[in-house]
Amino acid sequence: MNVHFQLVDQADNDTDTAINAMLSFVIVLEDLVISGNIGQLSIIRGQVIENKEQLTQEDMSELATPLFDLLKRLTYEVTEVALDQPGISLEF
Repeated sequence: MNVHFQLVDQADNDTDTAINAMLSFVIVLEDLVISGNIGQLSIIRGQVIENKEQLTQEDMSELATPLFDLLKRLTYEVTEVALDQPGISLEF
């Protein structure tokens, strides 16, 4: 799994920062492989970030957490339907 962050150019706004977070994943389980990409655009109000190096580890964790939550939920629901049994719960 890999999380990438990309600053989004907002020429008309000089007080906020837009960041696109992208989670790429390949999860190999006993009977199946789950792979894909999940992205989310976040707006940080009242803070200008000019490069990714300005993001702290805490900032990156806060931006990435919703992506992992969505991956857990999607995996559970899709495997529940596809396998016709209780879904697979991922733990990170």
